[in-house]
Amino acid sequence: MTEKTSVFDVAKWFLDKEDISPKRLQKLVYYVQAWSYALFDKPFMFEENEPAPFEAWRHGPVNPTLYRKYSDYGWQKIHSENENVKKFTNMDLDLLESVWETYGEYSPNEIENLTHQELPWKNARKKARVIDGESSNELLDPQDMKTYYKEIYIGD
Repeated sequence: MTEKTSVFDVAKWFLDKEDISPKRLQKLVYYVQAWSYALFDKPFMFEENEPAPFEAWRHGPVNPTLYRKYSDYGWQKIHSENENVKKFTNMDLDLLESVWETYGEYSPNEIENLTHQELPWKNARKKARVIDGESSNELLDPQDMKTYYKEIYIGD
């Protein structure tokens, strides 16, 4: 049985690219999970034995476990930890690189605004009956992620 990938494995992969703010890191990690659902019909990351959840927080999709790890950074950039990073398969690396190429240049606010325009976050916020600026712990539905990103996928 292969070892499951965690949100921390993916975060470390991005942090090896460059120093990243917690908000921007959250969104990059979210996009890996969302695109994995859309392209491969399965989660990319797990927490214990369950797919890593993302909640519809006011600043966009957030994985609470990842948030807790880096919350002390506030708005400051997280520096690479230079730890041993998980060895990813070629298919995994293709997805990680694609997410980086697509979203890596966005600032924290730009990537937040992007997620606010997308249906998975909007649907979760609607389900929670919250308005802009209000807190929510509503989970983003993996099926919403799969459907939405599959619909906007334009291929290589």
